[in-house]
Amino acid sequence: MKRIFLLMSLIFIFLFPLNLQGSKFYVKIAFGIASGGNVDDILLTQTEYSDYISMGEEKRPDLGQDIYLEFIYQVNPYLSFSVGNGYTSKMLKGKTAQFTPPASSKFEGDYTLSPRFSFEAIPIYFSAIFTFPVRPSIRINFTGGVGYYFGTFESKSEWRTNLPGFSTWEYRSWNFKGKANTIGYHLGAGFDLDLSLNLYLTVDALYRVVNFNNIESSGEMGVDTTLVFIKFYEGEEPTADLDYRVSRASLTGPSFRVGLKVQF
Repeated sequence: MKRIFLLMSLIFIFLFPLNLQGSKFYVKIAFGIASGGNVDDILLTQTEYSDYISMGEEKRPDLGQDIYLEFIYQVNPYLSFSVGNGYTSKMLKGKTAQFTPPASSKFEGDYTLSPRFSFEAIPIYFSAIFTFPVRPSIRINFTGGVGYYFGTFESKSEWRTNLPGFSTWEYRSWNFKGKANTIGYHLGAGFDLDLSLNLYLTVDALYRVVNFNNIESSGEMGVDTTLVFIKFYEGEEPTADLDYRVSRASLTGPSFRVGLKVQF
């Protein structure tokens, strides 16, 4: 997926020096930060242990990065259409889960899961852009459109085990790499500022709605599951199966971008 974006970036670089004043075509490249995004998750176990599981509050996700390349055709001074490609990456966080087994079990201490998922997506999107000049050198843009997102996920989750008389033991859960594709939508506003004859500074704020509901993944031992599956054993027999599941991952939230637009 990164190769697609690299190819489109190279096209932009090679075309940049051309001076085709009067054309209705523009190329825009923008860089930005993305907030928002979350996962819907739950920790399951056998019925006899379900009362000993607690889920914490949803954690705020880290800021991600956005890179977008857009090809724009201007129909008239007020309406344009565009097709674009890009790259988005960020860390999503699930709700902290804790399993505190009863004193009657063979377990000692408690077990805490801190779910974190490295996420990357390549969108291909189509937009309509409505432009209104406010000054000779400034134009306000309103954008709306749809995109198709190719997403990949990798678990960075950790379990922490607190045992009496020992320091906290941290270790990775079952590693996995998952993928999912989905349709998303975006709305936004921004402005163009003339820098020279055919070059513009662009600033945009967009809100996108992107939800991945069908995530395909496999653990490092080849076990297919929703996202990740954990088993704890004590002695020769299993005392508890802890099944951490993610039913949905989301990129929904605002994105703020700054870039350059070139007229050809």
